[in-house]
Amino acid sequence: MGTTQVIEDMDNRALSTDGVSWQIQTRHQMPNPGWGSLENIILTRRFIRYGLWSKQTGLNRLPLPPNLDIKNICNKAETFLHRITNLISEAPFPGRDHIELWLLDRDNNLPVALIASVVEANQAARNRDTQWCLGSQEIYLQVPAAARQDKTGTSAKPSKEQLLALIQKTTGHPARAQWFRRDNSGAGIGLHGMRIDIKLAGRILEYGQFPSLPLREHWPDENARRLVKAFHDWQAPYLLTLTNLDDVTRENLEQAACSNALAVDDMHRLYPKIIHHDLINKALVEARLRKTNPQ
Repeated sequence: MGTTQVIEDMDNRALSTDGVSWQIQTRHQMPNPGWGSLENIILTRRFIRYGLWSKQTGLNRLPLPPNLDIKNICNKAETFLHRITNLISEAPFPGRDHIELWLLDRDNNLPVALIASVVEANQAARNRDTQWCLGSQEIYLQVPAAARQDKTGTSAKPSKEQLLALIQKTTGHPARAQWFRRDNSGAGIGLHGMRIDIKLAGRILEYGQFPSLPLREHWPDENARRLVKAFHDWQAPYLLTLTNLDDVTRENLEQAACSNALAVDDMHRLYPKIIHHDLINKALVEARLRKTNPQ
């Protein structure tokens, strides 16, 4: 679903997926009762959602648990927000999450789908769920009529289940995954992984061996290609926030994104580069007209 912008220090962080609305969080000691005991209280430091901030609406505070030091939390969060207000306007920030976890093709061990990315190697968990998912929403893909046919010519409604089945068939079950450290050229060196042959650690894959998008675009089966393209077309307004796209991929995504003008209006502030400004501007005009005159 694109990128998340993050500003953080040791005790606070601000998160945004559109560069407009920011969730302010602060880290605080939280009581965590030990299992099976009324007395064994363990203090853990966890992030608490403090509020939502935007330039247009200011800060909207969220309810805080009454058993916490509310004054201390408020002081930390307000000080942090005051410090970062000017920095927020600099979004989008350069991508730093160059360590990526990819599901592997069960036949050739090449990357198929991106399922995680981190900034530091010590954040690359050795045991992690390898289930691929479409995103945070229940969606059913709108695809061209030609893609609504299975191999027998029977009409089939394209859905998230079809895409999940395709990924599972390609990666196997349970799926295998490997962390890669990508360099500036796009090549990657293999690190540890889940359920992989130890010989794969240390291997080097060139830029062209990684998908350009978080899901592999090239498939031997025509129906699979159409289904994946429909998925990327649906995601296009969000994928355009990625910083490592080549110009051809970005141009194709811009053309697809314009069919969802409202999403482009939400996300365009985070586009690091635009190939066809006229296309994006046309989508923005359409979005504003639709918001002004909703049907």
